[in-house]
Amino acid sequence: MTHAGSSGSSGSSGSSGASGSGAAEAGGHAVLREETRRLCARFPGAYWRALDREHRYPTEFVNALAEAGWLGALIPAEYGGAGLRIAEAGAILEEIHATGASAAAVHAQMYIMNALLRHG
Repeated sequence: MTHAGSSGSSGSSGSSGASGSGAAEAGGHAVLREETRRLCARFPGAYWRALDREHRYPTEFVNALAEAGWLGALIPAEYGGAGLRIAEAGAILEEIHATGASAAAVHAQMYIMNALLRHG
């Protein structure tokens, strides 16, 4: 994974889960949200309108999320993912939508791969 918060986010989410601290969890989400906003800023409204007009899949956006490590948010670390929890993945998806981008093309990729790796 190449996103800046990969090890820090994963470590903090593990510790917040262990302690149950809402403050620690919120801090971890803030980092995830900021990094997600930064990535989404590269794909302004004009990008999404052009995709809609041309009936195209957001390949560039999906590739950027994959390169940043966000598509592997729920994949266990031993399989090359971030090993984050569902709350962190939800924060990533929420932030994508909050920026005006669309997570429709990536939410299934995040959740389905996690299920396959965990349950076969």
